[in-house]
Amino acid sequence: KEWPRDIELMEKAIPKFIDQEKFASYMITVSAHTPYAYSSEMGDKYLKLFENLDLPIATKRYLSKVKEADLALEYLLKKLEEKEILDDTVLVIFGDHYPYGLGDDAYQELTNYDVSINQEIDRTPFIIYNNGQEAQKITKITTPLDYTPTILNLFGIEYDPRYYMGNDVFSDYIDF
Repeated sequence: KEWPRDIELMEKAIPKFIDQEKFASYMITVSAHTPYAYSSEMGDKYLKLFENLDLPIATKRYLSKVKEADLALEYLLKKLEEKEILDDTVLVIFGDHYPYGLGDDAYQELTNYDVSINQEIDRTPFIIYNNGQEAQKITKITTPLDYTPTILNLFGIEYDPRYYMGNDVFSDYIDF
């Protein structure tokens, strides 16, 4: 059975919190998950957008599914903007894994770094977004353990770093 559509997740989840004065929500998107090797509703839905790319069909199906996730994020941003709370909202977006349903060679075609060395294949995005903040790129290696200390720091919340295995990405530490 196909994974649920991410846009459907947003349509159902957003009304549960958007009218609250303060809120926190944790949503897991799934549209971009496997399978990619065979035809599916989400895998084929946006194939026309990628028909001119010289990529295997499985990779194009992956991109089609990622498009669905992109549209869900766009929907969320529009709803926050309509409520005039986008500027007061912080989004934390991260990938929990690379598209392991693609072979390493197929995945390599989508990246600008060598996925065969130093576990680079495990590189995933970690984005903290606020409409009013200027973009800043952090290049040090991070893990999900670093997310909470980083967010606590950004919100000015005092915490004892000894209670966290991760590090605030804006602090001085040696990344591994």
